[in-house]
Amino acid sequence: MKTTVTAFSLLATVLLFQSPASGQQRSWMQSAKDGVFKVVSTNCKGLTPGNARVGTAFVTKVGNETLVVTALHVVAPCRPPISLVDQQGNSQTTSVQRVLLSADLAALRLPSSLAFQPLPLNTSSTTPGQKIHVLGYGQTSGLVSKSIAVRQLGARDIGSLVTNPRTLSDLQTQRFPSLSEPIINLEGIILQGDSGGPVFDDSGSVIGVANGGLMSGTSAITWAFPADSVAKLAVSTDSMPTSSGSVADTSMLLAGEEPSGSSSGQGAGPPQGMRFVTCGGRQFFHLATRTLAEVLSSADPLSLAQIQSVVVAANMSTKPLSPNLEYRIFGDPTSGAMFALPSGYTIKSGRDCVAIDSSGELQIWITMDNVFNPVQAEVVSDGFVKRSLLFNEFIAPLPNFTMFQPAQRMDGMLVRRAGFAVHVPTPFGPSMPPNELYLTHAIRGGSYLGVEIRTTVPRPAFRGVDDWFPGLVTVYAAAFAL
Repeated sequence: MKTTVTAFSLLATVLLFQSPASGQQRSWMQSAKDGVFKVVSTNCKGLTPGNARVGTAFVTKVGNETLVVTALHVVAPCRPPISLVDQQGNSQTTSVQRVLLSADLAALRLPSSLAFQPLPLNTSSTTPGQKIHVLGYGQTSGLVSKSIAVRQLGARDIGSLVTNPRTLSDLQTQRFPSLSEPIINLEGIILQGDSGGPVFDDSGSVIGVANGGLMSGTSAITWAFPADSVAKLAVSTDSMPTSSGSVADTSMLLAGEEPSGSSSGQGAGPPQGMRFVTCGGRQFFHLATRTLAEVLSSADPLSLAQIQSVVVAANMSTKPLSPNLEYRIFGDPTSGAMFALPSGYTIKSGRDCVAIDSSGELQIWITMDNVFNPVQAEVVSDGFVKRSLLFNEFIAPLPNFTMFQPAQRMDGMLVRRAGFAVHVPTPFGPSMPPNELYLTHAIRGGSYLGVEIRTTVPRPAFRGVDDWFPGLVTVYAAAFAL
């Protein structure tokens, strides 16, 4: 029997769609890579013993001076040696020549035998919505570019972004970066290891330096310092922080970490502990592990109390969940799409990533796709649900869990969440009791994110109804980074 899917128009309103970024390599990108290097620092305060801190550096010119620019937190407070590694894995020793504390920047000594292509600087101001490109060694075995955008709305300095008193105190004690230094607020994700990497405009000029990010639940806010900070670095007289000085107890500054001696331009693998899955052709990197309370601290998903009240009202769960339940946070750097996967689920890559709980009775499906207009968005979202159904199943909405109109966030993200009873026809009518399916459709900037959870057995036969709740949070928390 042909699968029947009850219509659930994702786009019930007229929307303006942004065209997704072209997948073709821009003409300037290949030559730009010749001016970008991996930075490896050892003997750094706060590192796991035996590990090295990793980041990205690039070569540029300010007047007649050639600078090797990176993020200060990649190389300080550290003791020598510091290495620059090219794409072929060739390593050369360097040292810090100059620092700019306010913008968390360092200029490294230029090795005499280093082959490089200096990158042009553009100190013009960025504009909201402007498409930009980050080139760095973030969580990958090689140099990778990521196309993101300047945020339409948001803070313009770190002090306006950081609200945690402990983090504020740490940064003030460390003395870099300055809480009042202007930033480029980014819509998208930069990764650990991207710190110090160049941020380009569409013409191939460097307009900023990648620096850090904050996570709140499954939302992420990232930033870069503008290119005029590099000009300030060229004339800075700031003193280098010492290895005996304070270092902020925070992961917001996005240097990576990997075992010492493993670094190369290619083939070294992601920094230690970092993983990714590929869903719908997009790489989702494991960004962090967070508790249930932290996942639900974001302003975007429903709050913990709201979700639990809906779950209890639907008789899906009989006891409150521990706020310390752990989730792995995954994010796609290009689109900013993010999801949180509960501990105990195993996940496999594919057109649709499928995560299965330990009982085998719950499945979480995740996919990504490009959408160019409302009609295509409807086709893509409908197709995602159909792929998770058996050939003879059909679905009917569950009102307690269904948004009958999509909601639009201030950054343009459009989202619709819904629940369905999944039936199989029988000679006596629809099968009872049904299986169940809960999903989120989200769209922003030409990218579609679909996340759903479903049972593989009807509810009365399901042995652990309380196991529903962790996966339901995955569905409700799926979103694009704020």
